[in-house]
Amino acid sequence: MKRVTTNHLLVITIIVNMSCFISACGSRQKAHFNRGLTYYNRGQLEQSIAEYQKAIQIKPDFAQAHNNLGNVYYNQGKLEEAVVEYQGAIAINPNYAKAHYNLGVVYHQQGKLEQAAVQYQQAIASNSKEGKRGNNSGVTYSDPDRLVFGMAGGNPTTNPNYGRAHYYLAQIYSVKNEKEQAIEWLEKAIVLEAGLMEYSKVDRGFDNIRQSPEFQRLINSQ
Repeated sequence: MKRVTTNHLLVITIIVNMSCFISACGSRQKAHFNRGLTYYNRGQLEQSIAEYQKAIQIKPDFAQAHNNLGNVYYNQGKLEEAVVEYQGAIAINPNYAKAHYNLGVVYHQQGKLEQAAVQYQQAIASNSKEGKRGNNSGVTYSDPDRLVFGMAGGNPTTNPNYGRAHYYLAQIYSVKNEKEQAIEWLEKAIVLEAGLMEYSKVDRGFDNIRQSPEFQRLINSQ
């Protein structure tokens, strides 16, 4: 009978112990992540931050935790801290549509329109890839009620095709007086989320193109 040497037993023991350690760490990071989400939903933002930070400390490449931590900072008005976390999530997963969208929202609110447009476009482009992998449970979006774009209520991306990202792109192009681009993106947004038509009728972000025949035809098409 072939004997198992002490060295072999030691190697086997180390492998088993490492496997158990990795499994335990995975459970711990998920537990902290879930507690962070619970605290966030309760409005207990400092506790939420602490839990997300613990999850990230265990797993630095935990993209969802970086995204959600960014949202907590966003809701505290700490936009620069939010940007760092969204960028961190994107560095880990360049096709992370939700993080691109959230980063676009912050840039938009800061008046960084070019950067915002890039992030919205990345969110739209990445969304189909992200959709194929399935949704990430517990991942949150930035709070639309904090925006200053004349819109209120609802989750910004309840529509899986990111109608709001299209809408905000249209708004950016309108502000830049790029009428054709603005109309094109607004039309796509309305196709994806019909309720956006009503928003566009009163949204001052479209004042630059409001009197154009193309805009009037679009908003009066239904």
